[in-house]
Amino acid sequence: MSTNYVRNSVLPPLFPDEAPHIAVTPSPVSHAWVNSNNVVVGHPKLSQWTPQSSLAKVVKETIEEFKRTPPQVLQSSLYPSIPDVQFYTGTVSVHCHP
Repeated sequence: MSTNYVRNSVLPPLFPDEAPHIAVTPSPVSHAWVNSNNVVVGHPKLSQWTPQSSLAKVVKETIEEFKRTPPQVLQSSLYPSIPDVQFYTGTVSVHCHP
């Protein structure tokens, strides 16, 4: 069984000078690239972000990482019956702050 994930990319007001914020739902999940707030922080290009960095490449590489090493859904009162993920399938939506 697989779990579908939605990855939300939020473009901060200072984008592209500031790195995008990429969150994963459902939550909570466990993955080396995802912090306790379900935000992707482990992609090397996010910590080395410059205005010339490619949002599309970061999103694509994050999806590829999740396919290689799927996030594990943690049990919570919100999602008590979601099984461990076997592979990543997801959608990406981009939100801009005004």
